[in-house]
Amino acid sequence: MTISFPFLSPGWLGIAVVSALVLSNILPPAWQRRWYVLGAGVAFASLAAAIGMVPFISELHLTAWSVAMLAGFVAAYMVSTSRARVLGIPDRTIIDIFLLGVIGGVVGARVGEMIEQWPGFARGVDGQSLALSDLLRKTADFDGGGMVWYGGAILGGVLIALLAWQRRLGVLQTADLFMPAIVLGLGLGRLGCFMNGCCFGRTTTLPWAVSARGGSAVHPTQLYETLACLGLFALTWWWWRRRHWQGEVAFIGFLGYAVWRFFNESLRGDTVSSSFLGWGVTTSQAVSLWLALGTLLLAAGVVYLRWRDPATAARGRLVPGSSNHRPDKAQSRLNDALVRD
Repeated sequence: MTISFPFLSPGWLGIAVVSALVLSNILPPAWQRRWYVLGAGVAFASLAAAIGMVPFISELHLTAWSVAMLAGFVAAYMVSTSRARVLGIPDRTIIDIFLLGVIGGVVGARVGEMIEQWPGFARGVDGQSLALSDLLRKTADFDGGGMVWYGGAILGGVLIALLAWQRRLGVLQTADLFMPAIVLGLGLGRLGCFMNGCCFGRTTTLPWAVSARGGSAVHPTQLYETLACLGLFALTWWWWRRRHWQGEVAFIGFLGYAVWRFFNESLRGDTVSSSFLGWGVTTSQAVSLWLALGTLLLAAGVVYLRWRDPATAARGRLVPGSSNHRPDKAQSRLNDALVRD
């Protein structure tokens, strides 16, 4: 089901929000007032529309997919706030992180779709190459569908990691905090994919097969992913209270999802071919393999640094919110390591 109505174009809204968020972090404190940055964001978006980059007004398509995606972001925010306070992260910082996650997720997912579907994305219904202005409008039509989750995860993750580093939150601590929220949001978002009919599976004769748009019976790969993500959410949510080191929850989440996604891609019926070190796979399978390899290499690097540097190891044991957190003992180890240095 789709409801369409005239509204400010998604491209205009996106530029306004991104501009306001950037200005709220780079302006002097005296100018970081809400109305100042919102007004500046509106001005930037209006300038972009005036020169033809994006339209002022377009049809906003309210679909089950967009509602599910919004529900995913809201649920992710709700499950993160209480634990963020345990870590001493201010509410303003949490809001900034989620705004970056939303912006990076949507923009990155759209860019991922462009890269994966190029050159078909750059052509109109008549098969002719789109003019630059038409291509920009098509790119900015976020609510029209066409997203690649891995693209959003990569860009959103990079932006959040940079903000965590800039505000001295600890990248591994931040990754542990938001990993359960990420997989929960993805699981809810896949319900929208199921209702939209995208991300469908290959044909099958299994009794739980569903009917695709063409009438054939296919694997409900969207629902498979919802169940897998809910299971991964339960595991990472539970483990956060029992972690011994910073980074454990992120390691479980990244590696677990990469392994699952590689398997689920073999059941998909809408994949795009790619390669991993010369091995023929789908695009998302290749990304999953790179994600798994990168996670293992990063984990090995962290373990090595902690082995070589007692101060780094002592900091890694600071896990507030965990039943294994021993603040006096961990701080004593850190102080001893710093004295030896």
